[in-house]
Amino acid sequence: VEDVRCKQNVVYHYGKYASESGAQLEVGNEVEMMVDEQRRILHARLHSAGHLLDVCMTAAGFGVDKLIPTKGYHFPDAPYVEYQGKVDKEDIALLIERLNEEAANFIAQGSLVFAEEMDFLTAAQKCGGSLPDYIPKDSKPRIVTIGDDDGCPCGGTHVANVNEIKSMKIIGVRVKKGSTRVAYNIEE
Repeated sequence: VEDVRCKQNVVYHYGKYASESGAQLEVGNEVEMMVDEQRRILHARLHSAGHLLDVCMTAAGFGVDKLIPTKGYHFPDAPYVEYQGKVDKEDIALLIERLNEEAANFIAQGSLVFAEEMDFLTAAQKCGGSLPDYIPKDSKPRIVTIGDDDGCPCGGTHVANVNEIKSMKIIGVRVKKGSTRVAYNIEE
């Protein structure tokens, strides 16, 4: 299995089919699937690092009152988190320094990462009082939290403890058109 996608509540697994006997794959056949464990761990570390970045932003004084996380890209080629709001150009170097310090501290201390489904109202409370409009009010969103910090809705794969991220480095901050993109990487 090289990729997994969920479309309209159906989970699709993409990958290569290999048969020792040369048999063709047909509807109704039983198959055995294997996940690339090292790749999955890398992606879990990258994804959890994106959530850790949100926690570090708050600890560095740039929480949701200043910058609101809007999207993330947590893949090995160029991971980042994008925030609504701007950081003044003269504050960027200090922000990078503070984020790197906070990330190192959180990783060294370790903190549990929780991912759980909960009713809408509980989820909203866990996420600082509200949820994005795209989440139906009659749903049970899956919320990811790091330690006692506010959570956020997420369906991704995560580590059990932030110390599994091993190391994280902020490699750039770009401010453009009312948004701030924070790029990071982790030790592979």
